[in-house]
Amino acid sequence: MLINRRKRRDSHLKMMKVEIDDSTKKTGNNIDPKRASEMMKTERDANGKRRFKRDQFLTTSQIKSWFGARARTEKRLIEEKQKKEDQNKDKKKQGRGKLEQNEKLRQTK
Repeated sequence: MLINRRKRRDSHLKMMKVEIDDSTKKTGNNIDPKRASEMMKTERDANGKRRFKRDQFLTTSQIKSWFGARARTEKRLIEEKQKKEDQNKDKKKQGRGKLEQNEKLRQTK
């Protein structure tokens, strides 16, 4: 029984986080953690029932922590992507240098 409740809780929280991410990406502004916490307490589903139960509410500090973790993850992904692009540029430059060396050798022969 506890597992099912936890899964339900996690899916609701995941949906809320996805919605916050989408909103953030569309507007370019982060939602205030305090506002997000308050939204959880007032959100209703299509049937008018509360979307989250009292034991599912996240505190402002929990939401801040999640925002921080998300920002660190995004920064790490961007840095990894940039590093790969830089490595690919270096490989292309090295490849061009080798081609030029081979051409010089051919011309001298």
